[in-house]
Amino acid sequence: MFQTDLHIWLQEFDSEWIIQIFKTITALGYVEFFMVSLIVVITGIHFRKGFILLLIVMWTAAVTLVMKDVFDLPRPYMVENEVVILDGEVDTDMALLDDADATHFFELLPQSTVEYFDNQPIPYGFPSGHTSIAVVFWGTLMLLFRKRWLSVLCVSLIVLIPFSRIYLGVHFIADVLGGYFIGGIMLWVFYRLVIRPEAMIQYLKVNIHHFSFDIKNFLILVAPFIWLALLNDVKYWIVPAVLFGFGLGFMILSQKGLPNETGSTLNRIVKVMSALGIFAASNFLIQQIFISVGLEDVAIAEFIRYSLVSFITIWFGTLLHLKFGWVERVKSIEQ
Repeated sequence: MFQTDLHIWLQEFDSEWIIQIFKTITALGYVEFFMVSLIVVITGIHFRKGFILLLIVMWTAAVTLVMKDVFDLPRPYMVENEVVILDGEVDTDMALLDDADATHFFELLPQSTVEYFDNQPIPYGFPSGHTSIAVVFWGTLMLLFRKRWLSVLCVSLIVLIPFSRIYLGVHFIADVLGGYFIGGIMLWVFYRLVIRPEAMIQYLKVNIHHFSFDIKNFLILVAPFIWLALLNDVKYWIVPAVLFGFGLGFMILSQKGLPNETGSTLNRIVKVMSALGIFAASNFLIQQIFISVGLEDVAIAEFIRYSLVSFITIWFGTLLHLKFGWVERVKSIEQ
């Protein structure tokens, strides 16, 4: 599972159009795609179901990133120079190895290889974040909306996105299997908590959520700071920041009742475009403010920036939609 024979064989089929197809597929696993997709689902399709999708994606991302730091394992192109990295660039100052992969399918990486990359500034491979998040994002979409065409699309991408990572030379088979395991566990946990039909019916009936000491508030408002402490790399702090920002906005909005999911197709498009505009504008303005006051290189500033941007997007965006009558509050049931 830590061999590179499959990568070398697959990359023999290296025509430009095949590479471009798999680079397009793998782009569906990057943070930019998920941020846009989550805003689209929350503001344009279903506010409360979209928030569940956001929770499971961010929690799965956090778990996966912590596991990467725990295992500290390299990627295929780092241990065999015949594997070409077809996605992105090598993000390390270390010399890469040659012929340092496993020799048999069920063999682990050689101890010398593991020790060489241990605790080094490289983008660790195991487990695959593209795979774990593909499982929970597309799997949750399939379970939340239950459309046949959507199910076919979701299952296809749950298979194709991990495969693209192998073809592009950035993940071992073991990395992908590890991602499937984490994604599957997270999907099962959230299914038991809220996605299964009986739990979802109860969740959708509640339109007012109070600040209190319960599992919901812990998952939304407390856990991000635990993840912040566990994630060693500052560039990963966007995950707890988005979780906290969106979560705080959701809870504040729900004090007076969450918005409904009614509206024409044009109405929904307008809401999505306005929310994306607010996200882009607030991100740019806050970044410029931080640069002007000299905070661009302060680690915690990234967490604060993405928390503020996420909060402003969901809170101010929803207030704007309420102001123009694009949505209405539902106040029927409290929790």
